[in-house]
Amino acid sequence: MRWQVATDDFRFNVEYHRVPSSVLSGDRVPTKREYLSLVMSTFDPLGFLCCLMVTAKLLLREIWRQKIQWDEPLPEELSKAFAIWRKEMDAVGQFRCPRHYFGRGAVRAVELHVFVDASQAAFAAVAYWRVTYEDDDVQVSFVSAKTKCAPMRTMTIPRLELQAAVLGTRLMNTVKEEHSVVITDLVLWTDSKTVLRWIGSTHRRYKQFVGNRVAEILESSKVSQWRWVPTTDNAADDATRSQKGVDLSQESRWLRGPAFLRQPAASWPGPEEGTERAPDAHDEEEMPSEFALVMADEFVIPFQRFSSFSRLVRTTAWVLRFARWCRKQRNELEEYGLTAAECKAAENLLVRQAQLESFPDEMRSAETGQDVGRSSDIRGLVPYLDEDGILRAYGRIDAALCMPYSARRPVLLSHRHSLTELIVRDFHARMKHQNVDATIAEIRTKFWVTKMRRVMRRVISSCNECKLQRARPMPPIMGPHPEDRLDAGGWPFKYTGLDYFGPLLVTVSRHKEKRWVALFTCLTTRAIHLELAHDLSTDSCIIAIRNFVCRRGPVYRLRSDNGKNFVGADREARRFGDVFEMEKIQSELSSRSIEWVFNCPANPSEGGVWERMVQCVKRVLRHTLKEVAPRDHVLESFLIEAENIVNSRPLTHLPVDADQEAPLTPNDLLKGVANLPDTPGLDAELPKEGSTRKQWRIARLLRDRFWRRWVMEYLPTLVRREKWCRRTEPIHQGDMVFVCDPALARREWRKGIVEEIYSGADGVVRRAKVRVNDNGLSRTMMRPVSKLAVLDLSEAVLHGVGDVADRILLSIG
Repeated sequence: MRWQVATDDFRFNVEYHRVPSSVLSGDRVPTKREYLSLVMSTFDPLGFLCCLMVTAKLLLREIWRQKIQWDEPLPEELSKAFAIWRKEMDAVGQFRCPRHYFGRGAVRAVELHVFVDASQAAFAAVAYWRVTYEDDDVQVSFVSAKTKCAPMRTMTIPRLELQAAVLGTRLMNTVKEEHSVVITDLVLWTDSKTVLRWIGSTHRRYKQFVGNRVAEILESSKVSQWRWVPTTDNAADDATRSQKGVDLSQESRWLRGPAFLRQPAASWPGPEEGTERAPDAHDEEEMPSEFALVMADEFVIPFQRFSSFSRLVRTTAWVLRFARWCRKQRNELEEYGLTAAECKAAENLLVRQAQLESFPDEMRSAETGQDVGRSSDIRGLVPYLDEDGILRAYGRIDAALCMPYSARRPVLLSHRHSLTELIVRDFHARMKHQNVDATIAEIRTKFWVTKMRRVMRRVISSCNECKLQRARPMPPIMGPHPEDRLDAGGWPFKYTGLDYFGPLLVTVSRHKEKRWVALFTCLTTRAIHLELAHDLSTDSCIIAIRNFVCRRGPVYRLRSDNGKNFVGADREARRFGDVFEMEKIQSELSSRSIEWVFNCPANPSEGGVWERMVQCVKRVLRHTLKEVAPRDHVLESFLIEAENIVNSRPLTHLPVDADQEAPLTPNDLLKGVANLPDTPGLDAELPKEGSTRKQWRIARLLRDRFWRRWVMEYLPTLVRREKWCRRTEPIHQGDMVFVCDPALARREWRKGIVEEIYSGADGVVRRAKVRVNDNGLSRTMMRPVSKLAVLDLSEAVLHGVGDVADRILLSIG
């Protein structure tokens, strides 16, 4: 809602920025979450759109009644109702309502008229100013409106009309408090004669529901201020049911009020005798009766509605205290909180009720002193009834006085009863979520539960605190190799990976300095190239890349981790290319433009190709580098030697027979290795120009043979997945996750919510953008799925009053 200053009227903006455009256009059915977001986006504090929003509220109530999940699309019948309501809302953009109530001239009288009405679906109230000017002209202006859905539990129409009267009374009080207007008269209109009789009755012997509401109405209004109006003239009727073609023009009854308000008071609707029976003398009258406590067929406190055993015990204790007070058995000690004796009595009552429901035959046998049947689950425990009427086990360790009586004669409980699960959950929390054996040992000091381990597994699997502690990342199935690893026939280092390792100490003059090594590895042939970097700066990274390109040739695509120096080098290289795009620089660098691809942050497995090469080089240097801090030129010599050793490693299996070919190595392509036994030799008798052509053919033959062997012998070794072979459940947008960090303790892992997901070439989700709380500030970070542990919290906890989910959401911010 917004105020148009130029025309001095109220208007509505129908743009919904929080709702996807596909939902607004009707291309997709909304989910429960999206529909609620759309309804809550309509800001209408004065109730101009109540006759339209009542349809949205009724639809929302039906969604809740059908127990549709938050991210579940609406069913077909509800989606059709949503589409109809959405089309009706399009007309809101043409809504206009003057801001001023009155101002034509001198005012003689100001009256406030409130109309109330109810249907089986909803009840509403709407208020109007009726202003009479000195020239006898009458103006009626809309003030405010309010509508509410009827309760889920079926309620009679007279009671709903009474609810509407209460709503109208509250609306009247709000209007009077918020306006500094001298009201000369106040009238409340209803079309229910039953409500009028309730308000006007004098005996006041109503049931509690009617009596409380009539009392609230008479606190703020008088009986003489209530009048009857026909349903056809009741403006509040427009906001009590869904309807099509709602008229919201300035001349509509909703904004201008009923037509009779603009007529003299003598022509207003008056009381009429109807056939409607007043229920105040019969069904709504409170008849005197004696208070009595009876044993109902169903236990008065349902176990299923409680999630805490201690809360169930305390609630039962308060009910028992109230029952004693009603029997005039009040104790002086009961003026304050619950006592230990009251809680113990409540616990005994709950246990006894659970045993009556779980072991009815065994309870009857124990009462008569007979043995339980052979088919009983507790036959071996020899049950008996103690002085409190509770079924206990008659065990064989009565002589073990080192144990308490409750452990020697434990209370018997069935694994099928809901009270048993509450008790086990309470012990599980009391033991700080320890393992199964520790919790069972503690429970058996007081209770003996049949099939205890089954109950424990059920409790632990549903415990949200344990879910937080057990949450582990589920890496997706290992993805296929990118084309960089599988491109045969290209030049070496066409697809290159870059990584740094170090620092290594060197001696410069009389002091020691740190050096790092930039490792370039060919992603296809697995060859490496080492460059010495003097520091971790961006300039040093660019120099190392330029030296590498000048020695090994152009690079088509360069991959690296998400290090700060790499990101800075990429930024500098882009700026360098934008400013100096000339042939001179291209010839000087002898390189084409490089496509730089960064891996996902905190995901070293994406760079496993160069991480493995770093290990190989470090292993060689440990055996060759004897000095602690050699000179720079000595370190460079060792790096060249290590590079040659690593490039001489076999890529394929070593030969078993003497006549088999030597294993394939990266040096076969880098150096040619022309001294193999089957390498074509050089004929000395050929002319010089023929010898040159033959050498060219030999070099080409060696290259073709390398790639042929690479395809036939090396490439098949990349088929097998060494780990992450199982397909796992993909992560979804909106999931609550732990951001795993091996460098931190588990209790320090940050919690976040997945905002976006990114799939790999095979369609499997492999990256996600997560929103976390960073020192009180909300920020997003990119992380691999293998570093995100999904928190499997139940729907009831996430959208209810669960303490665990509340703490997580508050921590994210």
